[in-house]
Amino acid sequence: MPFSRLLLRLERGRARLAQRLFARLQRLAQSHPRLHLTLTLGLALTGYAFLLGPPLLSAAFAAAALAALAEGPAAALSPAAAAAGLALFSLALLRLEFPRPQGIRLSRRTAPRLFGLIEEVRRQLHAAPVHRVHVDESLGVELLRIPRHGLPLTHDNVLLIGYPLLACFSAEQLRALLAGRIGEISVHNLGVVAWLCQLRQTWLQYRVAAARLGGPSGFLLRLFFDHFTPLYARLSAPLVRDRELRRDHYALQLVEEEVLAATLSLEVAAARFLEDYYWPRIYRSAERLARPGFRVYSNLGVVFAGKLKDRNPQAWVREAFARASSATAGPSLRERLAALGLAEPWPPRAPGRSAAEALLEDAGRPLAVRLERRWLAREQEGWALRHQRSCSERQRLRRLRSQAEAGTLRGSPAMEYLALVRRHGSEAQARAAAERILELNPEDPGVLFGVGKYFIGRQEPQGVKLLEQAMALDKRCVSAACRLISGFVIRTRNQPALRQYVAQVIHGPDRRLTG
Repeated sequence: MPFSRLLLRLERGRARLAQRLFARLQRLAQSHPRLHLTLTLGLALTGYAFLLGPPLLSAAFAAAALAALAEGPAAALSPAAAAAGLALFSLALLRLEFPRPQGIRLSRRTAPRLFGLIEEVRRQLHAAPVHRVHVDESLGVELLRIPRHGLPLTHDNVLLIGYPLLACFSAEQLRALLAGRIGEISVHNLGVVAWLCQLRQTWLQYRVAAARLGGPSGFLLRLFFDHFTPLYARLSAPLVRDRELRRDHYALQLVEEEVLAATLSLEVAAARFLEDYYWPRIYRSAERLARPGFRVYSNLGVVFAGKLKDRNPQAWVREAFARASSATAGPSLRERLAALGLAEPWPPRAPGRSAAEALLEDAGRPLAVRLERRWLAREQEGWALRHQRSCSERQRLRRLRSQAEAGTLRGSPAMEYLALVRRHGSEAQARAAAERILELNPEDPGVLFGVGKYFIGRQEPQGVKLLEQAMALDKRCVSAACRLISGFVIRTRNQPALRQYVAQVIHGPDRRLTG
């Protein structure tokens, strides 16, 4: 067996084992919650013992060495050596450099209204101080607790706010999201479970910091945290499943239910807008432009508001509302709204004035420009590669189009032609290309299968006939073609046809097709 295949099988086995372990932990947390909490607490204390044990033991051995000096230098040698070794490891802990938060750090001088809102939320929730505020390119708000040194005793609370959220949400909606995160360090979130949940982030910070440390001490730290951190994350996962519900509870202490419900719907719409529309269109423009000629953050709020009017964002929200919850993803939108006493999602609407306009004022545009410069620096190489690939594909497309017009396009180049037209042309051009290569290759099973798959994707019944012709010419197409047809007839609710093609998948290509 090749070594690469062996590694792949080992990785798949490890993933299956981790999945089974997570399922068992979920069942343990549901059937024996106190036992699960005790196990998680014990593992957390193990992490503390690993970090705090060496300094304490070093001090104890040093005291023992001083006491043994009365009996002579030889008696003090062993405890002194142990104290020295543990002291070196303790010094290595103090040299740990924890990762800095991503994004651009804001100051109270440049954004006084934003800092005023954060301080107001903190006071109302009786929360610990927020030491720093950073703005990055994500969609959301997160609170990072970063250890100040190698001993897990004191932390800096860093608030990470995404600029897309500032551009697309209102100040009151931002207040709801801030309350959900700042509430995690408030008096409302005291207790063992809250502490164990916060440690998930702490141990991850130590793992990242240990990866940067060299020497024997760095090796011991990496060896410990590379195994300890994933294990703790798995064991404590059932405790954090309801984190979003707790965050919503904190937000309700500061905003009305209607504001929070609208915020939840707008989160869904904004995420789908960025993932399905905005960023795909931005990166597709690399096919035409050698360099990006637009401001991806300065105009983000305006584009988002316009698309919410042109499109039907309620469909995005409905799709999320219908999606069931999972053990790993946390409560669904339906569950979060049900906790608010709402049976239907709130219609998402763009704010009249964004949080960036209301809270950043004159600092908003320079901040967007700085983020754009960071984005350009990060994407420049990839953008050039995409543009170069697009130019090569367009040249190849022109050659294949000439062959199609001349009637000499056959086999796999014909399918390559269809793929390139779909990528770089309009839908009408893609359909014309599919019909043309079908005309030139009426008995090629590969072309029949590819064009049939294209029409099935467009929900057109003629794709079924083409896939059947491909199966008749090449039995190797039977299994894949039947799966495609089965999916199509499920969507069209044709149960007799569904049974036929499912039987083809189960019994293999030797089973005779019925008409």
